Amino acid sequence: MFLFTWLFTLGVILIGNAEFSIQNDSFAFNNTTFKILAGSIHYQRIVPAYWEDRLDRAKAMGLNTITTYVPWNIHERQKGEFNFEGFADLSRFIELVQSRGMFMILRPGPYICGEWDFGGFPAWLLANGTIELRTYSQPYIQHVEDWFGVLLPLVKKYLHENGGPILMVQVENEYGSYGDVTKNSKDKIYMEHLVQLFRYHLGNKVVLFTTDGSNREMLKKGSLMGETVLTVGDGCTDIEAAIKAQNEMNPIGKSPFICTETYTGWLTHWGEPAAQTPAAALKLVESILKAGSVSLYMAHGGTNFGFYSGSNYPSYLPDLTSYDYNAPISENGDAGIGKDGLDKFQVLSKYFSLYNKVSKLPDRIPRYNYGVINLTESVNLLEHFSVLSEKQIQSHEPLHAESYGCHFGWIAYQWTVSKTFSNLNISKFQDRVMVFANNQLAFSKYRADFKISNSKSSYAFSGMKVGDVLTILVEQMGRVNFNKEGMADTRFGLLGPVLFDGEPRTDWRVFCLDFKNPDFEKIRWVPSGVKNVGPLLYRGILQVEKKGDTYLNTGMLGKGIVFVNGFNIGRYWTQQLSQGTLYLPAPLLRIGKNEIVVLETDVFASSPRITSQLQPDFYRPDSLTELA
Repeated sequence: MFLFTWLFTLGVILIGNAEFSIQNDSFAFNNTTFKILAGSIHYQRIVPAYWEDRLDRAKAMGLNTITTYVPWNIHERQKGEFNFEGFADLSRFIELVQSRGMFMILRPGPYICGEWDFGGFPAWLLANGTIELRTYSQPYIQHVEDWFGVLLPLVKKYLHENGGPILMVQVENEYGSYGDVTKNSKDKIYMEHLVQLFRYHLGNKVVLFTTDGSNREMLKKGSLMGETVLTVGDGCTDIEAAIKAQNEMNPIGKSPFICTETYTGWLTHWGEPAAQTPAAALKLVESILKAGSVSLYMAHGGTNFGFYSGSNYPSYLPDLTSYDYNAPISENGDAGIGKDGLDKFQVLSKYFSLYNKVSKLPDRIPRYNYGVINLTESVNLLEHFSVLSEKQIQSHEPLHAESYGCHFGWIAYQWTVSKTFSNLNISKFQDRVMVFANNQLAFSKYRADFKISNSKSSYAFSGMKVGDVLTILVEQMGRVNFNKEGMADTRFGLLGPVLFDGEPRTDWRVFCLDFKNPDFEKIRWVPSGVKNVGPLLYRGILQVEKKGDTYLNTGMLGKGIVFVNGFNIGRYWTQQLSQGTLYLPAPLLRIGKNEIVVLETDVFASSPRITSQLQPDFYRPDSLTELA
């Protein structure tokens, strides 16, 4: 067995320009069968300085292939403005995969799901209101064509046939859970058109595939029967049924079994115990490998930095900042431990070692406890819109955020009272609204507290006079990333009229607060506790002598976001349990002084602080690790 493993691994290394193909229901290089041992790692969820470390850990587990999504919204945040640098440096990530002698499966969508904001779609698609997505409809199709016209030519040079690591490219993503090519002609034309786009830009040799739930119904709804694409499934808990369903879709001899998403853990929404699944359940991977190939979802989950975590539906359920996923490689690079106490990394490494050489595991990244970080300064956010807002707009009436080019974070609507009123009605908002009368909180509502189709709020006012200022602050907590009904209208902000005693008012000032490039130095900070009303910005200093990973415990706070040296490391929400710490990777730190800024909307402490610690805190009732 050891000789076979060594020869197989050597063969993978030496295949070079050998043709990758499908023969006799197997993947092959020339005439040699090949098992794809893949795992998902999403480059946008890892600080780029750690890409090599996470890839090395995946290789040390025994993987020979990396699977990754391409989230459209990090590469084209504004229509026609493309970014392929930093977290979005896709070329560098692909080259790092290849430098490790590994292959790649690319999943460019255009829709990716992945618990990512709006399933990877850019928010500017919603500028003119709702848009018909994921079918053959304009203007959606034109936008996809424009995007693929930039992305796919960049990818082409990395195809295996051109000397790169990419073996297969996915068309769309789990389309059978959204559309139906068997009943809707626009859906069928859409999938056919996507295939044509891929072929136009990438050529005819690369293996194109679709993936859906591994049953006959999902595969038929989401894919194209015959040789147009390779149809495969995910989940695969019933391997025989998955193989049978797949074989019905593909030509005889052209149906290699691969389970494209074999789940190593699971996702978590705010308010839920953090997912933790038993390592023993990964025995399914062993069975799949005996039958064919596998791609783990996830090999390493990472972090939803910034505002990129998505939400589920029909109950509005925003996802955590952490995307640890209880994967075999945890958020900080350690081995993931299952609910049964077993090491998931070691369990999977044992299975993969039968088919591939397991390399040396990298050294653990240093980790430090930096102690207490006192947030000694603060200011009221409402008094600093002009400093912090990316855009300041005069608007006849309050509209949804995307119509102003506000895509993430918060949007603020201000109206100077020109006529007194006794009742305010907000007909529809998404996702969380806070109303202030002269900077004092009047009421706050969250759309999950309502039926989603009727997220309205009404409040009786008294005491406001002409010249006073009313502020409506709406927080974006993650656009719906899965579910046709939910994605049909996942805009944020005010989505309907604001009525004062049943009548609208004009002359609004609108502020975009996406904190894309926050300049906190422009703020005139005062000692914390002086203005103890919210929402507040707090500031403190973290002194660092040696750089290492750490976790920031936000248990003293309520709800908000944390910036480290201007970088948004994510959302926290203490009352909703789930996640009590935010992962802070060392590359975001500096030797010496580090600025910590917290935007807090709910809990206003006179002596606020956050603390550094070595380990994460997730709320898991059956685990030893819980919120501090």
